[in-house]
Amino acid sequence: MRIPISQIPRDEETFSIPDAVVAYLDILGFAERKSERDMENCLHDFAGPLTLGVSKYRLRVNVFSDCAFVASPKKSAVKLLRTLRFAFGQWLADSMLVRGGIAIGNYAETITSYIDEIRTMSENFNSSLFWGSAVSAAVRVEASGPAALLFATRESAAFYQSSFGEPVYSLDDRPIIGWFDDPNTLYWFTSISLVRMLRLVSLRKGAEKRRVLTMLRNNLNYARTINPRLTRFVIMTILSSPIEPIEIRDKVRKSLGLPRPSPFETKIIKDWLRRRRKDFDIMIDTADMDSSISMRFWDRWQEMEQSHAHQ
Repeated sequence: MRIPISQIPRDEETFSIPDAVVAYLDILGFAERKSERDMENCLHDFAGPLTLGVSKYRLRVNVFSDCAFVASPKKSAVKLLRTLRFAFGQWLADSMLVRGGIAIGNYAETITSYIDEIRTMSENFNSSLFWGSAVSAAVRVEASGPAALLFATRESAAFYQSSFGEPVYSLDDRPIIGWFDDPNTLYWFTSISLVRMLRLVSLRKGAEKRRVLTMLRNNLNYARTINPRLTRFVIMTILSSPIEPIEIRDKVRKSLGLPRPSPFETKIIKDWLRRRRKDFDIMIDTADMDSSISMRFWDRWQEMEQSHAHQ
């Protein structure tokens, strides 16, 4: 007996937000991590802050591996951005650089009894069926962004600016919604980006290295736009410390278009380092926590040491 496909019963429901704001988030450098334990801890740290949006603001959150979607009606757009700001701050505290894309459009989820039945029969099946114009646009705008920032479609950037007075910046003509609402977050963002930039410059050349260096440089240029005074002090302090040879630090300083610190700045930096050396060391250790960069740095260092030992 043949049954036409059109006659197969489809018991399903659709949850939809016709006028939605959707953010897509992706951990940068996750695939390069060397340790499975590091990967597992990273995923826990990534998903954890997004639970705020579920528990407090009733946002729709889908997390899978090193990616996540957060969706809300436009009337809750402020709550979505508030959740992202909290999450970005927590991610940076865990030495994690995340890139995001945000868009406006429709969002929908399909809930089917067929999938529910499969779940009852097998614990090996997981699914989250969601789609929409905002989902596709958020993915596209995130992928186009050459930095760990919150890139936006022009429509969503204009919406946040006109409706809520949110600052909108630009990088290579790409709109960026400012998500730094705390100087401490900017401090960590600048520190992590610069330390990893120094580590990468000390490594061998390569196309992938150039791409990551461009991203880190864009991070720093963005931070310098947000708070020039704070960012300059952080950058000058790191470049004045012997965490890398002077020629590496000078190379990075020149690539950022920065002069050497003035005698007055040098005195302030030395005084700060003397009083806050422990805090500075913690910052360096935190920036080095990402094994996708730091392990390659230490591997290179060990190779150099072994080479000198055989000479």
